[in-house]
Amino acid sequence: MRQAISDQVWGWFVVRLGVAHPTLIRILGPRAARDLRKGIQSGRFSIPDVDCLFAQAMLCMVGVAADEAADVAACPLPLRL
Repeated sequence: MRQAISDQVWGWFVVRLGVAHPTLIRILGPRAARDLRKGIQSGRFSIPDVDCLFAQAMLCMVGVAADEAADVAACPLPLRL
């Protein structure tokens, strides 16, 4: 993820790969979340919400500034009626 965030070409590739191959995201997403949760439980990571972290990382990969991405990812989703 760090490489995808810091390298525009790699970030573009990861985003396009995710769009082109939802199966890959479906397979890797839960494993990445599992690993992050293990890191939280061990005390290595301090992440309040793993799902928000994924949203924040995706926003950063498409060029949104880190502080703005954190604010947007933390916003509650609108209610659907």
